[in-house]
Amino acid sequence: MPDVFLKKFKRITITLITQLIARFPFWDTISTMMLFAEVERKTGKINIPYFIAYADAAFLIILGTFMSFKPSSRSTCALASAVQALVKCILHIMVYGSLRHDIFFHIAVRNVGVAASYLLLAYGFGAFKAKRSSLLQAAYFLFGLILFTQAVLILTSDFEQKFITYFLPRQLHNIIGNVLLLPFLIFCLAVSAISLVTRGKGFAQARRFAFIFWLLICVPGDIGAVNWFALVEHWTYYRLVASSLCTLVSLIGMVVADI
Repeated sequence: MPDVFLKKFKRITITLITQLIARFPFWDTISTMMLFAEVERKTGKINIPYFIAYADAAFLIILGTFMSFKPSSRSTCALASAVQALVKCILHIMVYGSLRHDIFFHIAVRNVGVAASYLLLAYGFGAFKAKRSSLLQAAYFLFGLILFTQAVLILTSDFEQKFITYFLPRQLHNIIGNVLLLPFLIFCLAVSAISLVTRGKGFAQARRFAFIFWLLICVPGDIGAVNWFALVEHWTYYRLVASSLCTLVSLIGMVVADI
């Protein structure tokens, strides 16, 4: 009986996660257009040609529609969405060129998380293990890149260090945060990144650590650790939170599917 319940729970969870990721392009379309409108209202222009912005929106709607309502095309469209998400990380340099480099990379890491989510969707969360294992390897490479970038940001950026230690009581920042927590996280992130990319020893533990790190630190921090409205546009913040949640959803699916 417990085995039957667990299998049903796993199937329902993966189905829900699949549907959520498949519909993420619709949010991406709306939020991107709103961001461009906000930037144009504030500065009088956007640094991306209009035809690229409209083509991006049209492509996202098409991909989201096929991923959501035509399962037979889901894998191909999810792979195309992953490529588009990575290309947009480069295009964001034009939009966020004036940001501090550490804040820019903080945002870019979340966008890479969305690309990894699409790769897991293309893989089918374990439904096509024999045929599409390269997609899973690519997803784990991106997750490893995310963790490694987080480690470098914590090591080099005052902003990221404050972001990580935000929820600690102020009197414990120096003792617990700077002396114990940050070096421990840097070590765990670096080791987990290597394990995810190489699928070597400690792979299962690295996968769980990535999930716990994102659940307990990244998502709460992205939502409330920083006064984002003083640093970026409103819609940049909304996109940041949504991308962080999308990454968390894919990590949950990765752990539940045990892939």
